[in-house]
Amino acid sequence: MDIGRAFGFVFQDPNWLKKILIGGVLLIIPIFGWLVVAGYGLRIMKNVINGSDLPLPEWDDLGGLFSDGLKVFVVTIVWAIPLAIISAILRQGNGFFFQCLTFVIDVLTAVIIAAAVPPVAASGNISDGFQVQAIFSRVTSHIGDYLIIYLLGIVLAVIAVAGLIGLCVGILFTITYVTLVQAHLASQAYLRSIGSAAPPQQAF
Repeated sequence: MDIGRAFGFVFQDPNWLKKILIGGVLLIIPIFGWLVVAGYGLRIMKNVINGSDLPLPEWDDLGGLFSDGLKVFVVTIVWAIPLAIISAILRQGNGFFFQCLTFVIDVLTAVIIAAAVPPVAASGNISDGFQVQAIFSRVTSHIGDYLIIYLLGIVLAVIAVAGLIGLCVGILFTITYVTLVQAHLASQAYLRSIGSAAPPQQAF
């Protein structure tokens, strides 16, 4: 995967600052704004999968972005809930073995969600986020890519929290940036898992 591209593509759009600021402002609006930003991330995935990660999408279709965000939310929650229940049960056990199992389930949750959302972006069909056999096949055949995404997710979490330096307001903008980076990484992993070449590096 091109990790550098994922972290840097945002800044190659001449209007990147305005678009990131809009995303940050939308995050102030509970539920609606959160889902719109999630839908924006799905649009990024679609663009990367189609081989054109630039320019960044416009924010001119809030209704469509909200609808896309709902798809992301449903896919995420359906996968996360049963795995979270398993993790919670394992946490009741004592000892190193149960701690290890809990950690594995937590990693598996993040990895599966990263693999389940991009096919929805590619087709527009939410049902593609629940193709269990296909999703597990992609994860197991490219487990290295998905583990990299998990580890980079920790780095991105640190970046997001760094926004707290901006009197708690900056975190809204760093979360938007992190959302786009994660979307790019997940899309790259998806492309590699289906045997497609990585998207071309485009710039203005």
